Amino acid sequence: MLALQAYEARLCPVCGMDSRICHDETRFQSMRAKGRVEVCFARYERNRALDEYRGSGQADPLAEGAITVGLTAPPPDIFEEDQPSWR
Repeated sequence: MLALQAYEARLCPVCGMDSRICHDETRFQSMRAKGRVEVCFARYERNRALDEYRGSGQADPLAEGAITVGLTAPPPDIFEEDQPSWR
């Protein structure tokens, strides 16, 4: 646990990188790190559900910050032909 605490203590709370790199512009630039934008579709769907909830007129303003959002996968199609058969 001490090793984990030591590791986590040196992580940047903003980006999660080792702060010895991301807080040192010269060191960071020497890595030639380039940013790229990607979309986490799980988070995207959570955001969509929250937006829908907030716009529904049912949203409780006191619940802000206490809302949890779950993702529910549709049931598998048991008649789909490309499903593996275990028989």
